[in-house]
Order: sequence, then C-alpha cells, then structure tokens
Amino acid sequence: MQSSTTTNGHNRVDTESTVFDGNGISGLPASPQGSSFMPSTVNGSAAPTVIPPEHPFRTLVLAFDGTGDQFDNDNSNIVQLFSMLLKGDRTRQMVYYQAGIGTYTTPQIATPFFSKISKFIDEAIAWNLDAHVMGGYEFLMQNYTTNDRICIFGFSRGAYTARSLAGMIHKVGLLPSDNHQQIPFAYKMYSDETEVGWAQSNAFKKAFSIDVDIEFVGVWDTVNSVGLIPRRLPFTTSNTIVWFSGCHCDVGGGSVDNETVHNLARIPLRWMIRECFKTNSGIMFDCEGLRSIGLDPGHLYPTVVSRPPPLPVGNLHIRSIPSSKEQSEAQKEAALTNFANSEAAQVTQKTEEELELQDALCPIYDQLNLAWFWWILEFLPLKQRYQAGDNRWVEYFGWNMGRGRFIPKQKTNGIRVHRSVKMRLEAQTESGGKYKPKAAFDLARTTWVD
Repeated sequence: MQSSTTTNGHNRVDTESTVFDGNGISGLPASPQGSSFMPSTVNGSAAPTVIPPEHPFRTLVLAFDGTGDQFDNDNSNIVQLFSMLLKGDRTRQMVYYQAGIGTYTTPQIATPFFSKISKFIDEAIAWNLDAHVMGGYEFLMQNYTTNDRICIFGFSRGAYTARSLAGMIHKVGLLPSDNHQQIPFAYKMYSDETEVGWAQSNAFKKAFSIDVDIEFVGVWDTVNSVGLIPRRLPFTTSNTIVWFSGCHCDVGGGSVDNETVHNLARIPLRWMIRECFKTNSGIMFDCEGLRSIGLDPGHLYPTVVSRPPPLPVGNLHIRSIPSSKEQSEAQKEAALTNFANSEAAQVTQKTEEELELQDALCPIYDQLNLAWFWWILEFLPLKQRYQAGDNRWVEYFGWNMGRGRFIPKQKTNGIRVHRSVKMRLEAQTESGGKYKPKAAFDLARTTWVD
C-alpha cells in the first residue's frame, strides 16, 4: 500500500493515500441523462481559465518527483500535477519542479564515469539527498517574500525530500535571499538531531533566518526513511492517511504509458487536487488541465461540491495487465485514430464518477512481479519503525518477505480508505476471483472517503 499526505497551513490537514493491490473492465453502464462533462460557469459568468482566478497571497509551489522519475513516457502524478499549475505569472504563482533521486548528480561530480556511479548510488540509498533538499531550499530563499504561501508536493523518496525540506524550514528557518554560502551550513544543523544541534539550530534561526509557515504538504506514498539514516520530520503525527488500491506507482503514477487513458493513479491524483481546494491552499490550476483528468472546475471553485455516491460495479470485472501483444495492438489502434484527440473526448464527455469506476478496476502493477531484482530488498534485514497506539515509536529489524503494508493504530484511530477500494472489493477478476488487499485492515473500523 502507498500513501500521500497533505498539510494545510495553521489548520494542519495531513492526508495520506495508500494503495492496496488489485487488477479491472468492460461494458460500462450508459451515462445518466445530462451527465456528460461540460465547461462550467462561476457565479453565472463565463468559466475562468484558471481557478482560483485570484487570491490575496502569492503561492510558491515545489514538486519533487520519485526515485528515478523525470519527464518521460510514463510520467508520475508529480509531473501530471505540475503540468496543470498556473505558470508564467510570477506575481500570482511561482512553480519549481525537481526530477527524482537518481536522475542527476551534483556539479562537483565532473567525469561521466563517476557521474554514473553517483546516480546509481543516489537511486539506491539517496546519496545526494542533501543536494535535493538544498535545491528546493535555495528556490524558496531566492523567491520568498512576506505573506507568500509555500506548498510542497512529492512522490516516493521525493515525498521524503518534500517532508525533509519542510522539516529544515521548521528547524532552521528560511535564509534571506542571496545567502547561498549559508545553505550547506544550515542543512548540516538541520541534520544534527542531538540536543546541541537543536540548540544551535534555534540560535541560527533567530540570528539569520525568517520564520515562515508551510501552507500545504501533499505527498504520495512517502517513505519512512531515505537510505539508512532516519531523520526527524514534522507533519508525521497529525496526518490523515487515506489508503488506495494498487502498488507504489499505482498511487504516485508512472506504472503505465502516458497514452493510457485509465489507470489507478488517476484516482489519488484527483483526490489530491480536491484537497488543495478543500483546504483553500491558494494553488492556481489551469481549468483545461483539470478537465483533462476528469475534474469539473465548477465542482472545485468557488466551493468544493460534495461528490455523489459512486456508481455500482454491476457485472464489470477487474482487468489484468495486458499482454505485450494486446499492448502493441492498442498502440497501433491509437496511432490510427489520432489518440490524443480521442483521449480528450473520452475524458471530457464523462463524469468523474464514470471515470472513477473505470480507473478503480484497472490493473495493478506490482514491481515484485514485474522486476525480480526488487526481491533483493525484501530479503534484506532493515530497520523498521512505526508509531504504536500509545504514540511510542517502535523500532525493530526485520525482513519484509513480500508482505503488504502494516497499518498501525487502527484500534485507536481507525482507518480512512478511499471509496474506490470498496468498488474494487465488490468486483470480480476476469477469472472469477475476488480482490484481496495485501494490507490487512479492519472493515469495522474503516471510514470510506471521497
């Protein structure tokens, strides 16, 4: 199972979405009368091109991609979200994207040979984590002005980077612009968890830094630690965690080609964007981009409209991963039918509920089945850490052995699961079986969320 988290300003709203694994579909029910996706209006006027069309504060949005992820043929939800953000108007919103851990090296790595080695080590144990965190910190240092709102997104180890950046700002503050030489020193103090390190950080913050708030943190399937060095992070005790069907890239995106119309990752992407509007984050989105993934801008702004009940599954089936031959035939058909236009038509002519039903029954892409080398990590004894019901942190060494995610504190806090998981539980696979999540959760303690 995988997770995503959001934090909103002074009224912290941390939300985490996680995947359970599964597989989905044919023969969708006909659209109800008048349910086709149409451009909406705001307060009786023509639909805006950006929502919210105005905001009292400027927004700084940072997006950190997952391990090895960058713009390519199978983009993550980070790229998908970034593509929908307002760009080009620095007075209202500034945006920053960083490719994932393992995709680039620091400038100090001069030769191609050592650059490749550095990238390999970085992808394995986040060797260049400090460079990733300091890169985002430098963007904020150079661009932040009073009353700006800071919003940070991440996926996988990019999610950890996002939380680390939030932790660094919380601990040492934000340096005024042009203090580039101070950034490594500030990061060193941030990574020092001793009492002396905290005392120095507080003194440094008072002497050099600006005390700023993080308005919103949204992460998909964050990891508990990067490499072998855990760090204390904020936003880890008050998160609202929401679980989704699928595996790692089925929540954070990147499991299928960009041309694939329906996939599980679309569900947590739409959920995350809705959270941005629910919390009044101020993040400005392009309306056409929202429509391209099945979101009606009129249902998000000026108020977030409650979602109708999910559509019944009926006799639809959970699909399995298509064979290479089936994929090849689909690609040929797409090339003959101008796929880009047909995809847009398929999405914009259906309601979000219709798209959700199709997405919920899509295949799960379990990397343990698709790439055998990941099993090496399943047999390595690694330190595990979780928070018990009495809020104590419990640490132990253990082997995962392919088991599903452990969901702590269910007895005390219950568990929030997206309603698309329930839809998948009600469906059958193409072979007549039932979907069973690997992560064990108590249905009696489950709250189904939209």
